[in-house]
Amino acid sequence: AEWHKEFGCIERTERLDLPTWEEWQKDDEFDFLDKDGFSWDTYITGDNEIIMANGWKHFTFENNKEGYFLACRKAKELFLGEEE
Repeated sequence: AEWHKEFGCIERTERLDLPTWEEWQKDDEFDFLDKDGFSWDTYITGDNEIIMANGWKHFTFENNKEGYFLACRKAKELFLGEEE
């Protein structure tokens, strides 16, 4: 009973707090973990594209406000486990 009380049901709450477009313009990089715990790196390439990658999968977006919003929507899907 003592084991289960301390180690049987450990909960963790995670938040995804993405930078605003204005913050992105200053830093142009963010990382997050998806629902399955995989780390995603998001950055701008030399070709001026936004890349979101985790080692086996990647997504490419235009480096403009609309592309950044699409990248954030994809990050939200991945974080919540809605991506197929």
